[in-house]
Amino acid sequence: IALIKHLADSRHITSAISRAFHNSSQLLSTYQYIVVFIYSTRTFNQVTSITKSYKLASTKMTKHPMATHLHQDAPKTDDEQKSGNYNIFRDSLLRYCGYANEVGESFRYQYPKFVAPSYALAFGYCLADSISAGYQELYVKEDGGNEGTSSKYDTRSNETRAAIAFFDTLLWQSLASVAIPGGVINTIVRATRFSVARTAGLPLAVTTWAPTVMGLGSIPFIIHPIDECVDFALDNSTRKFLES
Repeated sequence: IALIKHLADSRHITSAISRAFHNSSQLLSTYQYIVVFIYSTRTFNQVTSITKSYKLASTKMTKHPMATHLHQDAPKTDDEQKSGNYNIFRDSLLRYCGYANEVGESFRYQYPKFVAPSYALAFGYCLADSISAGYQELYVKEDGGNEGTSSKYDTRSNETRAAIAFFDTLLWQSLASVAIPGGVINTIVRATRFSVARTAGLPLAVTTWAPTVMGLGSIPFIIHPIDECVDFALDNSTRKFLES
């Protein structure tokens, strides 16, 4: 809500952009470029501040006991690895493989052959993380139990818990890391490409790379909202069914 309010209150940005693109037969003047850049930077800082506040609030939310995945903002340091359970798929540089398809979608019109391999890499990461989650339930936690889980879930066999962990992680990763972000980035890139194609007088570099820049720039802003939406959807659907 705060993000929508800030964007709605920033009507001067829309006016500046409209003035900048009003005369489609001429290139943008230097002054118009400066105005658009200044107000866009201001809004970007506002959005960044809101996103950080949202991430801080979301980390304080209690996760569903069956949610075996973790939301890590960055790979852990050596000290953090020694202080807790270390998962190579979530706590190392391998985590960034989950964002491969978003990068592929951003470069769809420059390097279309890169899109399919990027999805294969991202889904391979999701599958590997799911297998790791099942392995953790089957072997690593068989002695210590599942702290914080419900009693009914905790009394099930290791094999059952491993199968549930595998399914839950694969479903969550497929939606939150591959399907939904890929669709969102694809829509942003297509919309930007359509807009610059209908605007005459833009430099070739702008028409070529603006969709890619918009796609890459939107990735940090969509990750956490999508994660929380998928969490909410699964908490009120499949996880309730599997827990019963």
